[in-house]
Amino acid sequence: SPVFARIFNVIGAGLDERHAAARFASQAVAIRDSTGVPIKAGNLSTTRDFIDVRDVASALILLSSNGQPYMAYNVASGQETSMEAILNAIVRACEIDEGITVERSYAREADIDRVVADISRLRMLGYEPAYGLQQSIDALVEYYRDVVRLAK
Repeated sequence: SPVFARIFNVIGAGLDERHAAARFASQAVAIRDSTGVPIKAGNLSTTRDFIDVRDVASALILLSSNGQPYMAYNVASGQETSMEAILNAIVRACEIDEGITVERSYAREADIDRVVADISRLRMLGYEPAYGLQQSIDALVEYYRDVVRLAK
């Protein structure tokens, strides 16, 4: 019987640049290597519920064996984080002190202001996220550093 997983904003190594956090990381790494242009961002006050890709994998394994049939589970961290906090954490992880300019060119008309998931159903199965947001950001930044190194 099927179990339904609603996966929220995934973050971590391997995330592609269609996602804001990955675009920020890619651009910040390029700035760090003096090849970058301003970071393109939209509304940085919007919030999202980010979950590490490794925690998503763990949650899906748990749901495949312990999830209640036909039940929907929110796969998320249960924490609300602003896009500004994500950008600032990425800049810190890249150890950039200057040279960051944010160009507000990615604003989307239909953007939702706040997203945070209730993960109580998943927690009842014993789930707790294992990776903190900074660990996820560090993995994402390291991924893009590797991409830049391989491209040289």
